[in-house]
Amino acid sequence: MTTLDSIVFVSTPAEVTKLAADIMMAQDAETGGRATYLRSLLAGVQIELVGKPVIRLGRGPVRSLASDVAMAALEKVNTTYYEAVLAAVPPKMDALERNARTNFARTSASTLRRAISLGWNPLGTPITEVTKVILRRFIDDHRAPPTPSVKRAENSIMRLVERIKALAHALPDDTEAAALLAKAAEAIDVEERESPPEPARGRQRIIRHELRAH
Repeated sequence: MTTLDSIVFVSTPAEVTKLAADIMMAQDAETGGRATYLRSLLAGVQIELVGKPVIRLGRGPVRSLASDVAMAALEKVNTTYYEAVLAAVPPKMDALERNARTNFARTSASTLRRAISLGWNPLGTPITEVTKVILRRFIDDHRAPPTPSVKRAENSIMRLVERIKALAHALPDDTEAAALLAKAAEAIDVEERESPPEPARGRQRIIRHELRAH
């Protein structure tokens, strides 16, 4: 029996509409043609860029692409394919249901878009090998680490301070506990003397005060 995901890719708008209709009727939300749609979208990008899909990599180096060129190809193909997906939506379906049923197409495009924006080359992976897992792994490996919010950083720091104080107070000797807290405060003093940025100095003063207020 042929499954939707056993189809490598489709390429014409009519085929995309048929695939989308089958996906909307599929019982398995994890497969049911979603991988085929992702491969089809990538194949369309590759056809737009070099005239044919990448079935296997050659022995030579992969053709390099500027990210804006690859992104323009994706947006062009995605516009055509998403219109074909919408053509598969049953008539009179309410907006919420329509949005849910077509989400597979938007997430495929957004995953490819994010990967390309971070330097992923759409010509560097054969159609049969591309998956959302591979793309998301690339995204995780190449995206900038998130900047913590002030509130989250403050909460984390104060939890650590409380942990330090708890460890010190768990010592049987009060003198040893006081020495440990003083050592922690001194470590922050040393860091401050190395002239960190002004915001960091304020944070250090707060931590030092908490450690000494044992």
